[in-house]
Amino acid sequence: MSLAGWLADRWIVAHEPTVEEIAEVAEGYRPGRERAHERAILSLRDTAGIAVTTVDLLDAVRRKRNQNSYERVGTTSSAEAQELHLVVKTLRGDVLRWLKKTHPALCPPGLTR
Repeated sequence: MSLAGWLADRWIVAHEPTVEEIAEVAEGYRPGRERAHERAILSLRDTAGIAVTTVDLLDAVRRKRNQNSYERVGTTSSAEAQELHLVVKTLRGDVLRWLKKTHPALCPPGLTR
């Protein structure tokens, strides 16, 4: 579903971000109250053009974290944590490049990458 569809379904709401809010939102939307983390992660495909494989991995980790928080602990291996760390470092670079290209006024001070 597109962001316009999400807006129509009230999964997201229109929002004009400030520089201070850039860590949360840049495309003029923010997640609604329900399932906000899930929607923020899934929106990366349509906002920042993040690869489907990366978004799917982040969503799987989000689901696993929720399960661990409520049902059991200790199910994440060191290898999984290391893999996620590398993915997130790459994701951060991808998002900062996208932000610099599409919303340079909202870039964090000192962004040089």
